[in-house]
Amino acid sequence: MTRACIAVIDRSRARVYAYRSDVASPQDELCEIADLSNPTRAPQFTRFVVAELERIVRDSACEHVIVLASADMLAELRALGGVLHRANVMLEEIPHDLVDHPGAHRAVR
Repeated sequence: MTRACIAVIDRSRARVYAYRSDVASPQDELCEIADLSNPTRAPQFTRFVVAELERIVRDSACEHVIVLASADMLAELRALGGVLHRANVMLEEIPHDLVDHPGAHRAVR
């Protein structure tokens, strides 16, 4: 069961993780499920990220979304709607840019 979808987003990259737990296993797992790149910083990237989050949340039946992004990026994401405005999805926003943080490149288990 996917307990949370965690998205770390900036203008050039978005990394999406799933925090999963399984009743049959005592261990929880955090795994990267998407690494989206925008090397040209195209303006439609934010729309693409929201569409991808929408797909991931729908496919995994996730009810909790955590978004880490700069305050400006959070405002852009909010303006697009979608999964960030669903009544059945708990949304947490953290105004901090961690996409290229050195520790963000390691898989956590």
